[in-house]
Amino acid sequence: MKGQIEMNATPDDSVRDFEAYLVVTMKYVVLGNEANLAAKLEEHGLSLEDAERIHQRITGLFDEASSRFECLKELVGGARDPNALSLTYQSVLWPDFEFTAIADSSGGLGSAEYRRATGKAQKAPSPREQAPWSMEVSEFADAFGPVTSRDRTPLFDEIVPAHDYLEFEWEGRDYAAAFSWGLFLHASMLWD
Repeated sequence: MKGQIEMNATPDDSVRDFEAYLVVTMKYVVLGNEANLAAKLEEHGLSLEDAERIHQRITGLFDEASSRFECLKELVGGARDPNALSLTYQSVLWPDFEFTAIADSSGGLGSAEYRRATGKAQKAPSPREQAPWSMEVSEFADAFGPVTSRDRTPLFDEIVPAHDYLEFEWEGRDYAAAFSWGLFLHASMLWD
């Protein structure tokens, strides 16, 4: 059907650059642990400074809400079908995950997130020990119990875009978990 085509972009430097852009959007919610960000980028030949420059270059592409989906398609090499309303690509930085973006009715970006494509999530002994970028929300809920969404920021929030703040109970204690673009970042115990 026209307009319902799923596009599969080939991972390349443009996908890596977009994902470096996303890593920078996560930096304000990793609780000061920029070492995780830097290590993830270094795996792919980038420094945190490189990612910051990429972020500055790409940010302007998403200024206009009504063209965000088209800009994303063009950026990651998915412009082969101008009628496509969804875009899926295999992640470069997180190879066990796929990134999917879906256009909204006005041509903007309605949703965008990572979902597991291959492998299986490895559960840590506790939520606080779970490695960043190792799970999506449903896997986390399966591993550590039901979660309740307490706050969700828009995809292009100025400070923490595409951020989900979840609360859950684990071993009789209240916890919170942070996810960005659908990927787990960290968990911590809530204190009264």
